[in-house]
Amino acid sequence: MAEQDKSPQSTDSPAGVGSLAQVVDWLQRYSAFISITVTVIGWLVGLGILIGQMQAIRIDIARLYDGQVRQTQVLDALSNNVAMNTEAIERLSKAIERLNDRLDRLTNKVENNTNLLSRLDERTKRLKL
Repeated sequence: MAEQDKSPQSTDSPAGVGSLAQVVDWLQRYSAFISITVTVIGWLVGLGILIGQMQAIRIDIARLYDGQVRQTQVLDALSNNVAMNTEAIERLSKAIERLNDRLDRLTNKVENNTNLLSRLDERTKRLKL
């Protein structure tokens, strides 16, 4: 029975291993597998982070595009307002020109009437004399 207690235990897993040499042997056997597993997990985590960053970038690009579309719409509206204001200014300018013409004509009529009144006044003075 004493020999059965000293028999080597299974080296498939380190659980219940009785000596450091057996643990080292198990680690040496499975070190490549452990290394590959850790590397694959690292790649998957990195890939997940990369995908998350790409989605965040995509969302940012969509927001920027929406902002650009809104800015374009605002610029179009402003351009339309400028065009309408330009047309209104042109109409006002023409109306002012017409009013100036009318004012000139009225000024001429007033001058003519003033001349007529002054001549009439002179004649009236002559008639009184």
